[in-house]
Amino acid sequence: MHFETGRDLLGALLSATLDGLLPDHVATLPARLAAVSRSDAAQAAMEHLNPAVVAIVGPAQQVRPLLEKSGFAPVGVVLYTDPIGK
Repeated sequence: MHFETGRDLLGALLSATLDGLLPDHVATLPARLAAVSRSDAAQAAMEHLNPAVVAIVGPAQQVRPLLEKSGFAPVGVVLYTDPIGK
């Protein structure tokens, strides 16, 4: 986690406090996120999410193989340049 300004850090600390998180939440978050493997994240998603549709935003050439490797089957790709509703 990287903060550009003191205001960024203060915002993160204030949000954590308002959300009732532990005082060290902001400081320990990077290490806790780094400890989660791709398979851990995929397993948690399978256990806790049951969406009809999931929208993933990113370069399709990079995202599709990661989704497939994690057991998700992409249905289609919509380019950001496509008109809405097409």
